[in-house]
Amino acid sequence: MMPDDSSNSLLITPEEPTSSEEADLIARLKETGIGLWFVTQGDDSGEIKGKLSWISPITTNCIFVGGSGELVDEKPLHMLAKEIIAGRTQMIDPENTPFFTRALLAIQNQLQSASQA
Repeated sequence: MMPDDSSNSLLITPEEPTSSEEADLIARLKETGIGLWFVTQGDDSGEIKGKLSWISPITTNCIFVGGSGELVDEKPLHMLAKEIIAGRTQMIDPENTPFFTRALLAIQNQLQSASQA
């Protein structure tokens, strides 16, 4: 028997926010979250520190990398928002972000501003 083509099992839709606070936070993270550093309280492994380096435009999964560029965490954007609201994940103060990262972010912002002008 052939599978029913009316439903696409490969279609992935992001989870809907459960509160307006979560929806607002998700919108802010989509707009300005790339490049920011976060610390998450792990279950048994202590703290996980990572830079939000990519948000999938299709699934809204987030990729976090460490200081050497290695993958340290991956989670859906709605889960990141829920963890921030619950206090399990904190954004690291940009002043405590490594200098090289701040410099690259400044260059990226200037390039984006120039391309929009």
